[in-house]
Parts: sequence; C-alpha cells; structure tokens
Amino acid sequence: MLNKFRIGTKLTAGFLLVVALLVVMAGVAWYALGESQRSTAAMMEVQDLLTDTLTYRRLLNTAQLQAVSGTLNRDTVWQENRKKTDAEINEIEVRVKDLFAGENKEIFPKLVAAYEQYRKNDDDWYAIEAKRAAAQKNMVETATKVIAAMQRALEVYQEHLDASKATVDEAEKVDSEIAGRMLRISGYIGDIQEVRRSFFFMMAEPKFEEQKKIGESTGNEVQKLGKNLDALLAEVTGPRRREAIGNAINAVSDWRKYLAENISLVTQQETGSGKQAELSTEMTGYLEDLMKNLRTRFGEIRDKSVKTDALMNRIIMVVAVFAVVVGLVLSVVLSRNISVGVREVASATKHIAETGDLSFEIPPHFISRGDEVGDLAKSTNNVIGEFRKVAAMAKQLAEGNWQTQVHIRGDLDAMNQDLASMLDQVNHALREINDSVKQVATGAGEVSSASVTLSSGAQESAASLEEITASMSEISSQTKTNAENAAN
Repeated sequence: MLNKFRIGTKLTAGFLLVVALLVVMAGVAWYALGESQRSTAAMMEVQDLLTDTLTYRRLLNTAQLQAVSGTLNRDTVWQENRKKTDAEINEIEVRVKDLFAGENKEIFPKLVAAYEQYRKNDDDWYAIEAKRAAAQKNMVETATKVIAAMQRALEVYQEHLDASKATVDEAEKVDSEIAGRMLRISGYIGDIQEVRRSFFFMMAEPKFEEQKKIGESTGNEVQKLGKNLDALLAEVTGPRRREAIGNAINAVSDWRKYLAENISLVTQQETGSGKQAELSTEMTGYLEDLMKNLRTRFGEIRDKSVKTDALMNRIIMVVAVFAVVVGLVLSVVLSRNISVGVREVASATKHIAETGDLSFEIPPHFISRGDEVGDLAKSTNNVIGEFRKVAAMAKQLAEGNWQTQVHIRGDLDAMNQDLASMLDQVNHALREINDSVKQVATGAGEVSSASVTLSSGAQESAASLEEITASMSEISSQTKTNAENAAN
C-alpha cells in the first residue's frame, strides 16, 4: 500500500504521526502539570485551614483563660484584651467559614455556636458573681448589725439589772432571771460569731459543692438562731428589751435572706460552671474533629497527587517509548521501501553499463509503483527501450539497410541527431558512388576512342573507389563507435 504514495507524502505522514504522539505526550504532561498544580493548591488551602484552625483553637483557649482571669475583676485592660481576642476570632470565622467542605462544613458552625454560648454563659456568670459580691457585702454588713443589736440587748439587760438592785426584796429573783437571759444572749452572740466565720469559710472555698454545703449548714445555724431569738422574745415583757431583741431578730432575718440569696447564686454559678465545662469539652471535641478531618483531607489530596503523578509518568513513559518505536519502525519501513526500488534500478543500470545487455528487464512491480521510485523505474525502463531502438537501428545498418529512419525527439537528442547525420553522410556518399558508376557506364563506350581518356577515367575510378572504400570504413567505424556509446 505504501507504494501508491509519493515519498514526500509518506515522509510527511510519518512525521505527522510522530508529531501527533509527541503532542499526546505533551498533552499528558500538561494535564499532569495541571493536576499537580491543582493538588498543590488544594494542599496549600488545607494547610492554610489547618493553620487557621490551630490559631482559632489558640484564641479560644485565650478567651477561656481570659474568662477565668476576669472572674472577679474586669477592668479596662481586661476589656481591651477581650475585645482584641474577639476581633481576631471573628476575623478567622469570616475567613474560613466558606472554605470548609464535607463534614467540617457542618462542624464549624457548631463550634462557632458553642463558643458564642460560652461567651454568653461567661457574661451571665460574671453578672451572677456581681450579684453574689453584693449579697456577700450585705451579709457582712448585716452580721455586724446582728452583733450590734445583740450587744444592745445585753446593754438593756445590764441597765435593767442595775436598776433592779434598788429593790432588795426582788433583787435575787431579778438578778437570776436577767443573768440567765444575758448568758443566753451572750451564747447567741457566740453563735453569730461562729456563723460569720462559717460564712467567711464559704466565701474562701474554691469548690462550689463545698460552698453549698457550708452555706446550707450556715443557713441552718442562722435559722436556729432566729428560732432561739423568737423564743427569747416571747419571754421578754419590757418594751426596751423587746425592741432590742426584735431588732436583733430582724437583722438575723435579713442575714438569713442574704445568705439564701448567696447560696442560690452559688448554685447558679455551679450550674453555669458545669455548662461552661461541657461547652469547653464540646469545643475541644469540635476542634479535634476539624483537625482530624483536615489532616485526613490533606493525606487524601497528597496520596491522590502521588498516584496521579505516578500514573502520568507511566503514561508519558509509554507514549515516549511508543513514539520512539513508531519512529524507528517508520524510518526502517520507509527507508526499506525507498531503498529497495532505488537499488533495483541502480542494479539494472549498472548491469547494462557493464555488460551492454539490453535484454535486462526491471521487475513490473517497481514500474507499477506510484512514488518517485516508480517514476525512476519507468524512466530507466524508457532509457533501456531507447537503447534497444538504437541497437536495432545499428543492427539494420550493419545488415546494409541504410534507409532506416531515425526519430529525433528534440534538440537535445544528440545521439539520434548524430546517427541521423551519419546516415545522411553515408547516403550522400552512396549517391555519389551511384552517380560515378553511371558516369563510368556512360563513358564505357568511349573507352575505345581514347585510351588516354580511358586510362585517366580508370585512374579516376580507382581514386573514387578508394574514396568509397575509405567512406565505407569511416561509416563502419562511426557505426561501431555509436553502438559502443549506446551500450555505455
């Protein structure tokens, strides 16, 4: 099938095939480069998300530490630090909220919501702490009022005791009654001091559970003290003493109210602290899930990139090897396809040049080819045909057929032109001989009249015969030379 196409067409087709393979290889390399760039960009994006997530975790830890450090005092410096931390957290939230994908796209909003709830609970806890501080202050002030009221009651009893000594008959009875009540009041004052110490212990206790226990115990003691004072009031009849004990009872009632409020606030803080701990654990879990998913995603992208690079390298290697093999095969096939025909034609011309054998035939399958080799075979075959015509013409001349017609193909057909010129010269010489013979025949009758003339004519005839002989020799030599030239 290759013999039907021109050599240029075959070379162009082979070149285009190799170029197509190179283009395929370049396309695969370009795709591999694009995939590598996309994988690198994806890994950089995940790496940035990892960095932002780590920063977000650090800022959340900072916010929690700030919440702890601002338990009792939230001055201007604390407020500025918290505002700065919140701004940084908000900046990261805005930057990364649309970058998460898959499971992380659901986790991150939960993390943000958990932190917002943590902030709200922290603000609520501090508000409760402010109320608790106010309740504690009221308790300290009320405890002082209770002690002052009880001491005033002692003073009233002491004044009554001094006044009762003026009546001798009832002095012993009154002194015993007053002394007993004063001892009871002194005991109550001791109880109040003990209750106050318990209150201070409660405020110093860092654990909410222990604070509740101490508060409940202190409340029971205050309630017991209130009952004792109510019983004492029921026994007293003097208006000044009743007033003093009543003031003490009112102060104890207020104290118990503030203590109950403080215990309630402690309970609220305990609940809030529990929620904060839960939220902190929840945020930690969300952050760990984010980091885990991001690391997993990073690993998946990296593995995919490695696999893609390996696949692209294999494809490029296969295409490159295939292109080399195809190029080698094409070069061998095309060179063999061209060289075989050229060698055959060269062999034919060499054989004819060396042996003069004009019977050599170029194989028909070379002559029937449609490429340049076929053209060369056809041209060579035509040349051999022309040589055969010249040889046949030389043979006719050698046989004495001087009437042969020479076909001159053009101004450049030197061989046939020389052959035609030679035939013209020979025919001209033959015509001259014919004319001379005619003259000899005409003058034969006059031979007898003049021997001198006959002798002269004979000499002229001999000279003419010598010229004819020389011309014939020359023609023979020229014919031989032309035959040799045609053979070469």
